[in-house]
Amino acid sequence: RYTFSNQTVENKLSVKIANSQTSVILTIKDKGHCLAESINLENPSTLSLQLVQALARQLDGRIELNRTEGTEFNLIFPLVSIGSSQQPLVL
Repeated sequence: RYTFSNQTVENKLSVKIANSQTSVILTIKDKGHCLAESINLENPSTLSLQLVQALARQLDGRIELNRTEGTEFNLIFPLVSIGSSQQPLVL
């Protein structure tokens, strides 16, 4: 909601999904204001980050945060192959 409040910054949001042999990476990146350094991803105080953490746990994944140019979240979770004994996630 505050990401693009500064009109001097180009309003750009990107969503990308990629996979390797063993994992899937969902990347969400914006060029707006960087997320505050005080934000604790391990114990988030906001509902939105709590939901993201809950999704990461359900997928046996993890979240990585990059604040270099704007904010970038990477949700990384294992790729389950067809025929695996693991049950697929149903949303």
